[in-house]
Amino acid sequence: MENKVSPSPVLMRGIITGLTKRRASYETVFTGADKRNMERTALVAALAGLNDIALNLSNSTQFTDTVGDLVTFNLNGEEVRAWIWLSVFENGDEVEVVAEWADAGWMGYAIRRCRDGVLSVYPHCERGSKALFKNLMKLSTLIWSGSALVVTVIMILRTLDEREIWGGLFTSVFAAWVMVEIMAIFIAYRIWRRFKTQLLMANKIFSTFGWKNAANIDLPKSSKKLRQPEDTWRMGKLIFRYRED
Repeated sequence: MENKVSPSPVLMRGIITGLTKRRASYETVFTGADKRNMERTALVAALAGLNDIALNLSNSTQFTDTVGDLVTFNLNGEEVRAWIWLSVFENGDEVEVVAEWADAGWMGYAIRRCRDGVLSVYPHCERGSKALFKNLMKLSTLIWSGSALVVTVIMILRTLDEREIWGGLFTSVFAAWVMVEIMAIFIAYRIWRRFKTQLLMANKIFSTFGWKNAANIDLPKSSKKLRQPEDTWRMGKLIFRYRED
């Protein structure tokens, strides 16, 4: 590849050779020089509208305690470095890699093994933006609605013999439920915003693989449907499967 300038992530395909890996946190993966380079890349990207993933990476410092696998390997004569949830890949595997050219070489964000479709992605990039919001909304609504239901049942049991106050009680309970649901939505939105950087990256990763409707892709959910008997507990949590319907 003569021109290594990559204004956007590309899909590389080839056979892995010279693979090395180690467990590493964000702080140990990206050195001070790496972070400064990404910040400079982000500035240029902001002006030029390019390098979406590099721009995302420069803002990923809120997850400094996240631990993943740092892998380095050769693909078609090019060295690729990637930080992903978990590497189950070996020398000789034919893979597809979503990668972007940085100052120090190719930086990978997702690796997919061709023979069985198993993939791993950059940490916290397993759901598209819409898919994560739906998931957070579901969890937040269930938790807060469940709590409100318990309180409502207790109040009803305590006022069974005071029917004269049921009218006012119903109005109060209804207002409280409305507030609870608003709170659930607000909390889900705040958590979703915390993952904004990773969501943009996830959307870009899925699009680069050529998958449709990237924002709605949910790798944990699809992995559950495609789970095989030999899969371990890591499937759907650290490694994934995805197949378009």
